[in-house]
Formats: sequence, C-alpha cells, structure tokens
Amino acid sequence: MARPRGDASNLIKRLEAALTVAKPRDVVDTTVMSKIVGMTWRNLLVTHIEPDAAFPVKRRGAEGVAWEFQVVKVLRHMIRRARERMATNEAAARRAHQLTSFSVPEDPEGPMSLADLAKLADLTIRAQNEKTRQREYVPAARVRDFLIRYNAAVTGGILGISQVTDPNGGMDPAARAVIDNELRNVAVHVGGIVDAFLKELGAGLQ
Repeated sequence: MARPRGDASNLIKRLEAALTVAKPRDVVDTTVMSKIVGMTWRNLLVTHIEPDAAFPVKRRGAEGVAWEFQVVKVLRHMIRRARERMATNEAAARRAHQLTSFSVPEDPEGPMSLADLAKLADLTIRAQNEKTRQREYVPAARVRDFLIRYNAAVTGGILGISQVTDPNGGMDPAARAVIDNELRNVAVHVGGIVDAFLKELGAGLQ
C-alpha cells in the first residue's frame, strides 16, 4: 500500500492549524475531511486510512452510506502519525550516517528502503576505494622522489671518495685507478638497484 509522502513537518503545521479551529463534536464527510487536511480524498484514503488500521473512522462508507469522521480525532491521530514518521526518518538517517560515514539528508517520504541503503553502500565503497587509491599514490610519488635524490647523493658520494681521500693526487696512480674502478662499480650497482625498483614502482601505478 502507498505510504504518506511529502514533508511531514509541513503536514503537521497544517493539521495543527486546523485543530485550533476544530470543534470536538464536528463530524464531517469525505469532502469536508479532505479539505480540512489539505489533500484529495483519494490521497487521504490510500496513503493514510487504508494502511493504518487504527485510523479513526466514525463510520466507513459503503454503497448508499457516506463516510463519517470526527474531525478532532482525525487531526490528532494524523499529527501523531506524522511525528512518528519524522522520528523514524531521522533514526534511519542517523543509522545510514553511522554505517557509511556520509551525511545523509533526511528522507521526508518515509524510512530508507533497501535499495536506498544499497546505493549508499555502493557510494561508500567507491569513496573508500578512491581514498585508498589516493593514499597509495601520494606515498609512491614521495618514495620515488626520495629514491632519485638518494641515488644521486649516494652515487655522487661514492664517486667523490677518491677526491676526498687523495685531494693532492699523492696516491700511487695504479692503486688510485683500482680504487676508482671499484667505486664506479659500486655506484653503478647501487644505481641499478634503485632504477629497477623505480621501474617496478612505476609499473604498479599504471
């Protein structure tokens, strides 16, 4: 069956305004009752009376028999139901917010359906995946930048050892050549390790 739709707070204001002028003994038919609550008879019947077994009907209509409603009882009942619906909507929004970490606007048309929750869950998963992806990309870029600078510093340091240890060129030329060659080999080896890692890192980000 259909459920009440629209802004429950506006409905409450309209019903409360009608209640202030209603008289306890007022009994009306469908036309007047619909006008008092501000909706069509069809809407009142389908969305408020039929789904609610406790809806106060003084006399149900039938062939040749008109519906009758005691106005004050109807207004008070509809106000209570509208407030219950607002409380349910707010509770559903809070639950959705807790589950998804999203700020969920209040649904003025009733409790959140399974389809609505499924959509929120899907949005949450996508958002979390995006956050995870961003967290991975930023450190990866920083690691790559660090390794490039580290490799340059280490290689430069290795190749500069001979100059630091023998600034005046007093070392035996043959020994100096052997040391320089070994240091170059170490620098190439270290640089190769860093380059290989950077290539793997870049492939993982594609």
